[in-house]
Amino acid sequence: MKTKKWLTAVAGTAAVAIALTGCSSDDGGSTGPADDMVKSGEPITLEMWAWASNIEKRVDAWNAANPDVQVRLTKPGGNEDVPTKIITATRAGEGPDIAQAEYGQLPSMVISDVAREITDVYEPYAEKYAPAINDLVTFDGAVYGVPQDIGPTGMMYRNDIFDEYGFDVPTTWEEFAEVAEDIREAGDGDMYIANFAGGDADLFVGLTMQAGANWWTVDGDEWKVDIDSQASRDVLAFWQDMVDRDLVSAVPGGTPEWNSMMNDGKILTNVSGVWAAGVMASIVPDTIGKWKGARTPEWTPGVQTVGYRGGSVNFVTTSSKHPEEAAEVILWLNASDEGAEGLAEISKFPAALHGQDSLSTPPALMPEDEDYWPLATEIAKDTFPIQWGPNPNVAFAAFTDEVGKALTNGTSVVDALPLVQKAVVDDLKASGFNVAE
Repeated sequence: MKTKKWLTAVAGTAAVAIALTGCSSDDGGSTGPADDMVKSGEPITLEMWAWASNIEKRVDAWNAANPDVQVRLTKPGGNEDVPTKIITATRAGEGPDIAQAEYGQLPSMVISDVAREITDVYEPYAEKYAPAINDLVTFDGAVYGVPQDIGPTGMMYRNDIFDEYGFDVPTTWEEFAEVAEDIREAGDGDMYIANFAGGDADLFVGLTMQAGANWWTVDGDEWKVDIDSQASRDVLAFWQDMVDRDLVSAVPGGTPEWNSMMNDGKILTNVSGVWAAGVMASIVPDTIGKWKGARTPEWTPGVQTVGYRGGSVNFVTTSSKHPEEAAEVILWLNASDEGAEGLAEISKFPAALHGQDSLSTPPALMPEDEDYWPLATEIAKDTFPIQWGPNPNVAFAAFTDEVGKALTNGTSVVDALPLVQKAVVDDLKASGFNVAE
């Protein structure tokens, strides 16, 4: 029996309630070898809950080739809605066989005894992923999911406008601020280098990772929360200065106003997961062919580390009556040659290395940028190793609330960080976790 140390960082009876063990497939533990999975010969149907765009095309490909094991796909909501629904359904005995989660959501799936351990069956596929990616699905030596896609951050920029005005493509954040000044002075004075939506916790966490921040760590039976770190303060102070000097716009991302500014060439860069180039063509269709890709500017010159924005994992649930077949499906979907290459075909940036290498056609947004995917693959090698904690949902909600209030009130956004930290620590303690002071 393998006790998961990071899970035992829970006080009292809570530790007993959520401690997980790796056992045989008969009692809900790890599965056996993939090629021995389908033995009964009886057709079965697996329920899969996932929100990924176009994933139905890959499910259809599996179903066409595997008449004895069919997958019925349900999209139960957006990525933020699914975890609660899965936990609730699993506890009611009505959960799916397979589910999708963001990497930051997987710990809560494990703690809630919803994600099933698949260490043994995953082992032959581990070499298909970079070590930092394997770490995202591994807790105290046990594996609980198969990585699907990842979102190392990169920067897309309006190449046509940069060329027209002779703007340099910034390679450091210091240069980024300098170019931002040039952009504000150019043209009719209505262009910005970027947009900073104060409530975009997902992007902010990725930028702090790049600066060396790790919001959660675990040591033995204690969690440590370091949201109010110097790295986080430095990053947030940088962006507040940009907002205060009117060097970036500050409209909510994804809104009609943001879409209009992007389409009209008023916002000239977008720092996001490298996958974003695959979906932006439908968001800013008027700008197709006017973008190029670049590395995210560096906090420390010469240090090319980047954080994540987005990315997800498929896992087998503890309520599945067919865990071996379910594991076979998610291994094929994400780790096999055919599966990983198929993810690339539906505009995902595969977590598997061989899937990344199969990306050859430039994104629709920038059809002439032949270097985009090779660059993205290089960027992916420089991701910052992180440990997600049990309650990123609390951190993101608190960040959005506190930073949003600071921007509205004109107060220091940096002063919001201690409030976010307190909210996360209080939530962990209330849930029975041991937290280092």
